[in-house]
Amino acid sequence: MVLEFIVEKELKKPVNLLLTGILISCIAIVVSLSLFVRTPSLVLVAFMTLPAIYIFTKLFEKESTAELKAKTTLELIKKNKDVIEMYTILFIGMSIGISLWYAFMPRETLSVLFSEQLYNLNQLGVSTGFYTSSSIFNVIVENNAKLVLLSAALSFIFGAGALYILSWNASVVGSAVGTLIYGIRTAESNSAIGLLKGLGMGAAFYILHLVPEVIAYFNAAIAGAIISVAIMRYQPLTKHSNKLIFAGLFLIALSLILIVFAAMIEVGISHQIQSILNPARGF
Repeated sequence: MVLEFIVEKELKKPVNLLLTGILISCIAIVVSLSLFVRTPSLVLVAFMTLPAIYIFTKLFEKESTAELKAKTTLELIKKNKDVIEMYTILFIGMSIGISLWYAFMPRETLSVLFSEQLYNLNQLGVSTGFYTSSSIFNVIVENNAKLVLLSAALSFIFGAGALYILSWNASVVGSAVGTLIYGIRTAESNSAIGLLKGLGMGAAFYILHLVPEVIAYFNAAIAGAIISVAIMRYQPLTKHSNKLIFAGLFLIALSLILIVFAAMIEVGISHQIQSILNPARGF
């Protein structure tokens, strides 16, 4: 109840919402390691999701009602803007919290706490530094498109379901940045300098493609909630029902376009930044 209250209170304050995201991830790590010593990896994501469920379920409901007032596609996108910004800030806060814990934890704890996240990064070639433009582009698009559709489906079935996908991505990104920080910090004689370098390189590599990806996931979650409202509240094939369903499908299509765009940035720009900064030593 306390965390839910904090999140709801801080919605309009970006800095405080960022700090709330960090706090949520810290509490989730402590609880997961305390209660689920052998299998904390996915439990961690669940405890990151719980504090956000109450407030973002309310936001989804308000958003689906507001869609009826949108007369154009541009208005539709503008109505989603504030909600997406809120979750993006919270997402970044969660990622920062995970990365800082990751950077300073013992190796044996990391392999248990982030086992699923590390497996996911290995599948994408992040932890090995292996990239081939065409193959990694296809893998990234396919993986993220599945997450977009899953976010929409989970939000359609039960509104808060998509938040688990978004928290999962925050834990994966945090693990990747944390791996980078860990390697740089151990290579530097000064831990503070290593930490700053790691955060800077992590931001340079991830921020460009991460923002459109997060927008895509959250757009898809909103789309699922909108379509769900259209089916539950209105008769099929009526004006209101058709309008909401069209709005939801439009947001899903927009999300898939953003995923392709983000993959192009990741392969064409972010990986080039990675090569220039030479973060392979952190992995």
